[in-house]
Amino acid sequence: MVAAGGGAVVGVVLYQVVAWVRRRITDPILDTGISLIIPFAAYVLAEEIHASGVIAVVVAGLLLGHKAPILQTAQSRIAERMNWRTIAFVLENVVFLLIGLQAHMLIEDVGESDVAAGRIAAICAATLVAVIVLRMVWVFVARYALIRPGPDPATGVAPPWTYTFVLGWAGMRGVVTLAAAFVIPEDTEHREILLLVAFTVVAGTLFVQGLTLPMLARRLRVPSPDPMDDALARATLLQQASKAGYAELQQQEYDDHHGVIDLITQRIDQRNFAAWERLGTRADQESPSDLYARVRLAMIDAERRRILEIRSSGTVASEVVAEVLAQLDVEESMIDVATTERQELRAYGGVRFSSGDTCPDLDARPAVETVADPVCARCLEHGTTWVALRQCLECGHVGCCDSSPGQHATEHFHDATHPVMQSAEPGEDWRWCYLHHLTA
Repeated sequence: MVAAGGGAVVGVVLYQVVAWVRRRITDPILDTGISLIIPFAAYVLAEEIHASGVIAVVVAGLLLGHKAPILQTAQSRIAERMNWRTIAFVLENVVFLLIGLQAHMLIEDVGESDVAAGRIAAICAATLVAVIVLRMVWVFVARYALIRPGPDPATGVAPPWTYTFVLGWAGMRGVVTLAAAFVIPEDTEHREILLLVAFTVVAGTLFVQGLTLPMLARRLRVPSPDPMDDALARATLLQQASKAGYAELQQQEYDDHHGVIDLITQRIDQRNFAAWERLGTRADQESPSDLYARVRLAMIDAERRRILEIRSSGTVASEVVAEVLAQLDVEESMIDVATTERQELRAYGGVRFSSGDTCPDLDARPAVETVADPVCARCLEHGTTWVALRQCLECGHVGCCDSSPGQHATEHFHDATHPVMQSAEPGEDWRWCYLHHLTA
């Protein structure tokens, strides 16, 4: 306990130092280099005072990761995220490779121990069972005694115990367990048995719990993660962020003689519209975001080919060419991610979902059956095409979404001040409150 407490203190102190440094660094390469040094520094400093180096590394990493959005620049966060994903992928696979390579030698060392083989097997099995059971007990205690989950706002039904059981069963062990085991001093009595226990826990939880988790979830009828729910939460979060951004815009002082504010507003609206369009589940209609992605990707390919032609001519500095190519790569990657998510949502299909947050207007207007064969009368009147339809829960008026040219659902809100509308698309019954910018 003393070693663990000392490790935690070292982690906190190192976090304070690195946080002070990072607030003064803008170079992403230097910042990423610091991130590579932090784990080693935390471990060495903790071990020097005979504290837990593993705990120090974990504490420092958790604190720095949690505070990264306010400590680092955007470029530093992107660079560090990609670097550490690669490092984690390599290290995790190397660790499990070493498990396989060392298992034979470890079993030989255990075979030379003066402890009976049956007793060793019993110790390993008992430890594995204890880890699984204690994890399950802790998850149930923490969930029902500390978190106390309430009923779903949309259905009024509390989460069943099966959800908590699956959460507890998903407690597989891995690299951290092995790292903690290998810091045991070499002269510790029966060290080889302790290492075998750690190996048994890692292999047992991965194989026993990992292989049975899908079957268990199906038998207990625990639903899989809902991508529609994630898409709705993403759109709502962006809408809330835009609301805060517009509030800040009102506080700024500026002389806009070039239409900059209109350009900013247009880009924010396009970003929000694209997030809401991901909720569309009709595969037979190309949304504005789909059209934009298809056309823009074709343009980027043409732009990249032209840049490579210019690079071959040697008339432009290589640093400039690399910078322009990097800009195209960033834009293309963002489009690819959004396109992949839209395709996954279409494959999943429209289902009922809820974001969890609510407000008095949403509570007072529950979801209803949408009108049969809904149409936007204003779009038909003006000869325009809608992207998706929304239905007012106050009067039943049907209008097109904000991604549509007419934005007649929002127009109806401004005219009638009816606060809540519902998706009129097949299979969807999520609701949106114009006043509080919340979904349900």
